[in-house]
Amino acid sequence: MKNKNILIVEDDKDILYLYAFKLRAKGFDVRTAENGQEGLNECYKLTPDLILVDLFMPVMDGVALISKLRAEQKFAHLPIVVLTNVNKAEAPHELRFMRIESYVLKAHTTPTQLASIVHGLLT
Repeated sequence: MKNKNILIVEDDKDILYLYAFKLRAKGFDVRTAENGQEGLNECYKLTPDLILVDLFMPVMDGVALISKLRAEQKFAHLPIVVLTNVNKAEAPHELRFMRIESYVLKAHTTPTQLASIVHGLLT
């Protein structure tokens, strides 16, 4: 079976490294991007099986990235996990109208727990 491709779009390099390290250790192929525009470019190159997206990033934020992905047929059903430290009640309003598979509070989720969420969504 082919390894699943995961794209992590996160501007905090420490968090990005931790998540990438844990997901690679669990057997996933991982690509990374540090802002929404890089993430969009990687999606076109890679066509990931799942994408992890931080909400607040420079250049293009996570909401804009998700909106652009959902507007394209190629990415309409791409599983998306939001990574943030903002609870759902405080999240940008437009996010409520976008299909998101999981909403993860980074401060309350270990890399191992995140890997379990990803595994559950892809199996």
